[in-house]
Amino acid sequence: MAPFLLTHALLPNLKKSPKGRVIIVSSISQSSSLDFDNLQQQKGYSAHNAYSISKLADAMIAYELADKLQGTGVTVNTLDPGTVNTKMLLEGYATDLLRCTWTEINGLL
Repeated sequence: MAPFLLTHALLPNLKKSPKGRVIIVSSISQSSSLDFDNLQQQKGYSAHNAYSISKLADAMIAYELADKLQGTGVTVNTLDPGTVNTKMLLEGYATDLLRCTWTEINGLL
């Protein structure tokens, strides 16, 4: 919701700028699907699925904004920062293999 609200609040200034840019941080986790009958996940909640849905919503916002702002000089893109060593990753989503090898993998990046 934040990218949507902030971008809409800034649209007048973005349109005045010769090269307005909107970049929404997303994730490969957006590779999900939406169940419009269960958007609030009242059935079958999982933290990973909630995160995936939020990232998919960010991408959908970006696509819609890009379409609506065509011809205004404002571009809209999404960015996937890749895997980042965060508590959420290591405690919530990582496989045991990733947890064991993160230090070695991180050293290579």
